[in-house]
Amino acid sequence: MFCDSTKHHRNGKVKMKDEKISNELQNLGIKAIRIQGSEIVNNLEKAVDRILEEVKNNT
Repeated sequence: MFCDSTKHHRNGKVKMKDEKISNELQNLGIKAIRIQGSEIVNNLEKAVDRILEEVKNNT
């Protein structure tokens, strides 16, 4: 799971780096879950629900 900020992803170079990491993890059978830091701060329950849903759908 990655905690990201929206501001961080406005940079195209950073976005390409994140995509590369996600692809490498996917090749290992691992799905990256990216959740914005603001979502964690403002609605932790929703963030946790998203994580649990991803885990449920990928096991």
